[in-house]
Amino acid sequence: MDWKKSWALMWVCYLIGVIPLAPPLLAGAGKGWAAAAVLVMAAGYFQTVFFFNCPRCGYNWVKHRMYVPRLPHRCPHCGEFIW
Repeated sequence: MDWKKSWALMWVCYLIGVIPLAPPLLAGAGKGWAAAAVLVMAAGYFQTVFFFNCPRCGYNWVKHRMYVPRLPHRCPHCGEFIW
């Protein structure tokens, strides 16, 4: 999986996780919905730990605690132009 697909999958998992999280917070529903939401969001995060890498140098931006607020044009580590 390349870094663009990993980034998109992370945000899809976060958004899918917010939907089942809303009923427990708003209506006091069962804890099963909240647990499912947390698991989906955790899956989105952990896949980025393994697949959100620089295509040039292979530096993992999540493992090394680099905050990347959007898709980067240049690698924060090696400075190479990515896209």
